[in-house]
Amino acid sequence: GQDVGMSEIRVGQIELLPQTENIFLVEKEGWHGPETSASTPGQERTWTKKDAVVSFKNPKKDVLVYLEADTNFKAFAQPPVLTVSVGGGTRGLQVPIENSEIFLKKVRFKAADLGDGEWVDLRLSMSESFVPKLKGLNNDDRELGLLVYNLFVGAADQLGQVPQVVDAGPLTAPADPKAAKAPAKPTPAQK
Repeated sequence: GQDVGMSEIRVGQIELLPQTENIFLVEKEGWHGPETSASTPGQERTWTKKDAVVSFKNPKKDVLVYLEADTNFKAFAQPPVLTVSVGGGTRGLQVPIENSEIFLKKVRFKAADLGDGEWVDLRLSMSESFVPKLKGLNNDDRELGLLVYNLFVGAADQLGQVPQVVDAGPLTAPADPKAAKAPAKPTPAQK
């Protein structure tokens, strides 16, 4: 380090800047405790149940939701679908999950999507959940849905140009894959 006199040595220097107003998330329901894995002890992650809710103070402007997550794809009978929503589940994005790889989704919710309440509930809903013990995976008897590595909500105007953002839209129920494959039954007039 640099000798600055009087037996002092400067080993580094940091600059403290004013904190920006972050949107703080409050886990409400459907969350298990944070955990780590032996292979990545410095990375915390949290399992959800089938449905999980976090709340944040409504900024009354557009927000971006960053979600980095995965799940155990093989534990589901059908390919799972994640729904990220606000507004009582009326606005959001449905995300089909195609494997067990970590994915990153960036979703823009307009101020109108958030409503005019003081708080906004952000819901993460899986099409189904699983219990590892019942699947013969391990002795974990918790209901599991999504494994969340990072969840961040920020004011869109403070984040600048962000690539690969998807705008939330009106939600519909996920299509039933069985219904698409089932042959149509002939009506009496067709016989």
